[in-house]
Amino acid sequence: MNKRARIWALTINESASCYKSINDCLGTIIGTGDKWAYIKHDKDVEIDVDTGEETPKREHIHLLLAFKNARSFSSIQKTFDGAHIETAIGESAYANYLLHNGKPNKYHYEAEQVQSNNRPWFLSLLTARAKETFIEDKLPYYILVEGMDSYLKMCMRFGAKQLPHTIDFKMKAIKFDFESLTPEQRGEITKQLINDYAMDDLPF
Repeated sequence: MNKRARIWALTINESASCYKSINDCLGTIIGTGDKWAYIKHDKDVEIDVDTGEETPKREHIHLLLAFKNARSFSSIQKTFDGAHIETAIGESAYANYLLHNGKPNKYHYEAEQVQSNNRPWFLSLLTARAKETFIEDKLPYYILVEGMDSYLKMCMRFGAKQLPHTIDFKMKAIKFDFESLTPEQRGEITKQLINDYAMDDLPF
């Protein structure tokens, strides 16, 4: 099926034919109201889980395409030959990924390194809270105050490597406990959590 979507996320490796002509490619597909942002990742490393040894990754480009109207997969593929193409979860999530915000085990790039045809738009997608690290003890706070009721949302917010694999079960257990309380009790617990963490350096 030739999927259509408005937001696309591309990873372009050096071996792709469009790697050195990305601006030309953008010129052929971008229309009025369409937006794009990309960055070259040249400091990424792979870490051996057994030895801890770091190996540099090959240079690659991450590109966010945000069209005014939906575009087909085939049109993106034809323009960006050799790129890995997928629909993006959302503009903000992928914009933050361009910098590795919320990915504590990855190299963090600067917003100034990003090329874009609409810089105010790109900067508006970046959020300080995307850089927050996950603290397991605050799980009830995330669920009650932040509405983090799924493992996917937690991964998007904190980065999958930050979360224990058993966290989804713990979330279900905690959510079940709170669901058994009355609205008044939940309200009191929520207020207490806010008061407890109001002075923390978490960017809520």
